[in-house]
Amino acid sequence: CSSSLLRGMSTSAFYIGGIVGGFVLALIPDGFLGRKKLVFLSTFATSVTAISVVFSTNVWIYTTLKFVNGFSKSQTWSYAMVLISERVSTKWRPRATMIPFTFFVLGFMSLSGIAYLAQHSSWRFLYLYTAVPALLYCIFLYLFALESPRWLHLQGNDEEAIKVLKSMSSKNKPYLELLVSVLPLEQETSK
Repeated sequence: CSSSLLRGMSTSAFYIGGIVGGFVLALIPDGFLGRKKLVFLSTFATSVTAISVVFSTNVWIYTTLKFVNGFSKSQTWSYAMVLISERVSTKWRPRATMIPFTFFVLGFMSLSGIAYLAQHSSWRFLYLYTAVPALLYCIFLYLFALESPRWLHLQGNDEEAIKVLKSMSSKNKPYLELLVSVLPLEQETSK
C-alpha cells in the first residue's frame, strides 16, 4: 500500500509541477535568453532533477524533485517547436514539427525495454539509465545546435544571424547574400 501511495504522490507532484511550470515558464519571453538557451536550460534542468531523484533519502525530497522535474519539463516542447519550425519552409513545417513527437513516442516505447533489461536492478538504476542519456543530449544540444537566426536579427545581432544562415545553407549562397543585403535594419523609436 505504501508503494502505491508513493507512486501516486510522485505522479501527482510531477503533473502539478508541469501545470505550474506551464503557467510560469510560458511567461518567460525568449528576448533575453534566446531560443537555443531556453531549450538547453529546460532539458538540462529536467536531466539534473531526474538524476537527483536517485539520491533522494525520503519521500518528501523525492516528491519535491518530481515536482521540479515536471516544472522544468513543461515548456520544453514549445521551445523546441519554435526552434525547429523557424528553420524550415512553410511547405515542410508540418512534417518537421512532427519529428519531436515521433522521438517522444519512440523514447516512451523504449522505456518498457529498458525496464525489462533493468528488472533485477533497483528503481534508482532505472532513473539513471534514462536520465544520463538525456544529460548527454544536453551536451550535444549545447555544442551543436544553432541559435535562431530570426531571434538574433530581432536582437540586432545581424552578423551572427548571417553566420548562422550561411552555416545552415550549403547551396544558393549568392541568393542568401542578396537577401541579407536587403534586410531592413531595426530602427529605434523615440518612445
